[in-house]
This record gives sequence, C-alpha cells and structure tokens, in this order.
Amino acid sequence: MDVDLHKQNGQGNSLAVFDQSEDDNYYANSPVSEGLRFSQSVHEFKEIKSLDDFSIVVDDLVIDSEIPKHFLNKYCDLCLSQKTYLHEKLLKGLNVKLAVGIIHETVAIADAIRACKVGVTRDDFDTWDKTILLEAKKIEQVKAEDDMRIISNLIKNLDAEIETLKLKGKNLELVFCKEANAPW
Repeated sequence: MDVDLHKQNGQGNSLAVFDQSEDDNYYANSPVSEGLRFSQSVHEFKEIKSLDDFSIVVDDLVIDSEIPKHFLNKYCDLCLSQKTYLHEKLLKGLNVKLAVGIIHETVAIADAIRACKVGVTRDDFDTWDKTILLEAKKIEQVKAEDDMRIISNLIKNLDAEIETLKLKGKNLELVFCKEANAPW
C-alpha cells in the first residue's frame, strides 16, 4: 500500500512515497516525514485529560507536528470542551494539508466567536420587551378596529335585509288581504 505525504522543504513542496507493504512494523514504529508518523493506536477520548495525552490522528497519521503549538493547545481545549475528537469524522483519504487547514479554521472560528462581545444590556432587553408589547397591543387594537368595522358593515347589511323583508312582508300581507277579501 502506498501512502502519499507532503513534505515542506526550502524549495517548496515535494512528495514522499513509502511502500508500507515491505515491512509494516518498520513503518508503523518510525516517523515518516518531519514529525509525521504512523499512529500505533488511538486513545479513546475519555482517556484524554490534557495536551500531553492528546494527539491528532487522521488516517492513521499523527499530524500534531503540522499544527503550530498554540493552535494545538486551543484545538485540544475545544475537543476537551466538546468531549470528543472534532477531527474523527474527517473523510478518509483526506490530504494532510487539508486536514490541518480544517483544524486551523476550526480554531480560528472558535476564537472569533469567543472574541464577540455582546453589547446588549438588561435594560435594552427591558426596553425592547416594552416596545414589543406596545407594538403587539397596537397591532391587536388595529385588528379589533378592523373586526368592529366588519361587524358594523354586517349589522348594516342585516338591517337593510330586515327592512327589505319587512316591506316584502307588508306587500305580501296586502296581497293576502286582497285575495282573502275577494269574492269567491
């Protein structure tokens, strides 16, 4: 099995290829590139108590050496706060540099979130609450006025229908009386 690792040197990026099939034990116990090494085992997260116990293993490679120490500290703290390896769900076969970039950006996002200051005071919330309640009452009032207008129009229409029916009733009464008094 061939494993591709990127190695940073003064001239740029070069590619180191190792054939692990020759001697698995030799490569499993030795570093392969500027601090990158194959992991012999991955500690269960519940065993991690501090940075000394913490290693970032991606595709059986320990990539701690690729991450600056202060980022490694912050990333360890993030993982400890979430009680899990945040990198354990990275895609298999992901390039080491991409994995390092993902971890770097995760730390940067966490730092940005921590740096945000909430500038809203309790008084602001109270003012908003009152304003929102006042607005809600105004909306309720407008709705009630609309309902009253609708009901008022309905009452006017019903009054008009009643008057029409009364007139029709009087006309029918006259017709009935005329027919009742007619000579048979």
